[in-house]
Amino acid sequence: MSQCLLAAEILPFRPGPAPYPPLDYAVPPDLAPYAKPGARVLVHVQAKAMEGLILRSFPAQESRFKKLKPLDSIFPVPGMDEEGIREVRAVSEFFGGHLANILDLALPDRVQYVEKELSCPAEWSRQNQEALLRLLPPARQAYSQIPDLEKAFSERGNQSFVWDLAQGQGRIFEDLSLLALLSKKFGYSFLACFPSTNLFARLKEAFDECGLSPFFAGSAEGKAENYRAFLACASGGAQVLGTRKVMHFPVKGPCVLADVNCFGSGSTDGIAPYANVRDVLSIRHKVRGGIRISMAYCHGAVQEKWLEDGEACHIFPALKPRLRPACFTRASILESGDRFLHLPSFLVERLRKNGSEGKKSLLVCPAGSGTVFYLCPECSSFIKCPSCGGAVKKEGGVPTCRSCRKKGGEWECRKCRKTFPSAALIPLTRGPERVRQELKDLLKDEALRNTEVAVAGNLPQKPYSLVAILDAWLSFFSLHLDSETAVLNSWMEASSLASDQVILIGECQKELLSSFSNWNCDFPKWELQDRKRSGLPPFRAPVSIWGRGGEPKKAVEEVLRLLAVPSGKAEVLGPMASRRGEELCMLLVPPPFSASLGGVIEKLSGPRGKLQAHFWIDPYCFGCR
Repeated sequence: MSQCLLAAEILPFRPGPAPYPPLDYAVPPDLAPYAKPGARVLVHVQAKAMEGLILRSFPAQESRFKKLKPLDSIFPVPGMDEEGIREVRAVSEFFGGHLANILDLALPDRVQYVEKELSCPAEWSRQNQEALLRLLPPARQAYSQIPDLEKAFSERGNQSFVWDLAQGQGRIFEDLSLLALLSKKFGYSFLACFPSTNLFARLKEAFDECGLSPFFAGSAEGKAENYRAFLACASGGAQVLGTRKVMHFPVKGPCVLADVNCFGSGSTDGIAPYANVRDVLSIRHKVRGGIRISMAYCHGAVQEKWLEDGEACHIFPALKPRLRPACFTRASILESGDRFLHLPSFLVERLRKNGSEGKKSLLVCPAGSGTVFYLCPECSSFIKCPSCGGAVKKEGGVPTCRSCRKKGGEWECRKCRKTFPSAALIPLTRGPERVRQELKDLLKDEALRNTEVAVAGNLPQKPYSLVAILDAWLSFFSLHLDSETAVLNSWMEASSLASDQVILIGECQKELLSSFSNWNCDFPKWELQDRKRSGLPPFRAPVSIWGRGGEPKKAVEEVLRLLAVPSGKAEVLGPMASRRGEELCMLLVPPPFSASLGGVIEKLSGPRGKLQAHFWIDPYCFGCR
């Protein structure tokens, strides 16, 4: 140590899970010039080789320890700068998670041959300029507030935007290309997160036409491609598009952080969950500044709160929608004398006509509609759980409540109040495979070839003459908070693919139908007020707590004690039965007590925590664990 004048505080994070706190290491003199905060290093912890990140460097005599192990090596690759470290700390503190787990997500495994390919970002080109001149005038005509967006770029402003997409085939690809072009022109990195890779093929074509060379990252992209995207992002000036995987990627210099159609996009990383793209990017933007974009066909209640509080500027369609959907409820179909509710006769006739004229048609089934639900044999209403009101689906061959896990036995119909054994319930099987089977009996070869069936949220990105959304009533079984907004966006995405007609079969909430029919934001305004009355997020911070043998209840009491929440100020939902014999509680914490929630959860869920419960701050789903 006498030869080492410099020490570094290093957090080991890989291989994970890494339960170690930050540790002090001596920096050998030959490595001292490179021992900067954010550098990736190799160290040994209890004789185990681990990758770590330098959080700070300081004179060796200031260390708390008399003897320091030397760090092994410093990787000659981009890691994080001090701003990036502040970002991941802020995310960790908000979600009550472990910093090492976020670093494991943010810094992918090295691929050494990819490091040799690293090159500087391309300069602004003539092709870029021509593409910008082609896309910008139509965008100014189609949307309000585009001048504010241009001003934020040119003046290097710190601004958030909520962008509702206009109706039209290919609109989303043009708008994302425009954002990437503006980012490149004014020297910004562009990082955009998507719920899936469904749009990537078309996005690559659109970006190539504009002279852009985007990098893609996601679980399906492969280790080398993900590392290539990380290096481009960490070097600055690149356009990186990815799934949830990229939301923690470090970015150098000014940056545009965008989420696209990310409603309820959540998962876990093995130790603690860092739930949704929207909040992670917003936390990062508050730390680093730059431009924040939340793009969707129709924004959600949280984004409506941003607009209401003046935290974001609203970019919305300035023109009336070209197509208005024709909406048919089950009651109206039956009143017309048509007894075919799933594929009405008028729709089949239109499919036949389109097929004979060589026009393409798309039938859209609700996401998850392949699940078997049950109907009352007396009145044909959906069977709900008599205990908790949850949806009943087929699981393990028997009717099972999705919420409280009640299996088999007798079920009472909430509409006609009659009770039936499980064997008497009528199973309802829908979904794309069932629709395709029915079409084979209804359409001739030519019409059948011109009719495609897809699931909402995973649609072929190509134009159709007719788009019909089937079985709309099967779209509303999810428990996650933004489920109705996600359904609305999937319908609007589908209708954007149509050139002649859009048909909706089924019924839904009138505010949601208004937003769909008129292409406006009536629904998020109504939903925000509904959440305010109900005390749901964003007005109270939710925490999922689950475990065995009464542990969730103990955890709730401990959280409330540490937060010093007065009696009656917080609301507890549960405990309710969950999977594998566990119990689940939902705790709703009001401000200002919610500001300290992350720190309390981190303390209780750490390696030295006495509780056996598990925590998830801001879950995207009230029934998750």
